[in-house]
Amino acid sequence: MRIDVIATADEVKDQMVKGKLAVVIDVLRATSTIVTALSNGCKGVIPVCDVDQAKAKACELDPEQCLLGGERNAVIIEGFHHGNSPLEYTAERVQNKYVIITTTNGTRAIHHAKEAVDIVIASFLNGQAVVQYIHKNYLEDITIICAGTEGHFSLEDILCAGKIIYELKSLGNDISLNDLGIAAENLYKHNKDDMHQLLQGTFHYSRLISLNFEKDVEFCMQQDVFQLVPIFIDGIISITNIKAKNKLM
Repeated sequence: MRIDVIATADEVKDQMVKGKLAVVIDVLRATSTIVTALSNGCKGVIPVCDVDQAKAKACELDPEQCLLGGERNAVIIEGFHHGNSPLEYTAERVQNKYVIITTTNGTRAIHHAKEAVDIVIASFLNGQAVVQYIHKNYLEDITIICAGTEGHFSLEDILCAGKIIYELKSLGNDISLNDLGIAAENLYKHNKDDMHQLLQGTFHYSRLISLNFEKDVEFCMQQDVFQLVPIFIDGIISITNIKAKNKLM
């Protein structure tokens, strides 16, 4: 198995994902929010790249059956129901509804993977479920796409890529890696028991703290809370299996 890790959404080219499984990561916070919404009974998440697309898509759906969510530069978009905080997407708010979401980095990363055979949504919250899914279903090439922040790599995304690689290897998979994959695996291996210490002072982590999203950060950095694997098919993210190990919300 060959795994290539890409540092940011902006670096993705079609040939990097064509014919492969793509795993998209945006720990803080898009993929964590998507996983949480689906775990709380959301019918499906529709990721779009810009605000106008989100509003147009909402006009196509029953307003009682959909919610608009998203952010720009970590701040909720004016007129939207929710921002990009996973803590907003409770069962009471999202159950049996579609969520249309647009974010600064994460939703672009998902669409940049459009040439992949399958697109899986990963975060620390569902990391082990993604690992098990890959282990049981894929022996071929995989591309892990880290969304990054404003065109620069984000260390928390690289850490999550490292978790996936580290745990796939622990299951006995024979894996070759690109240079960033090697770095990601070692970064996670040596910091998995105290990731917050490593992330202190990093750009996006610190910005969210400064904007009073400490609870979001704490929530998103939890490992293996939800046993579900969201897959992006025909414009909608839905789950292959849903089972919460520990209900947190």
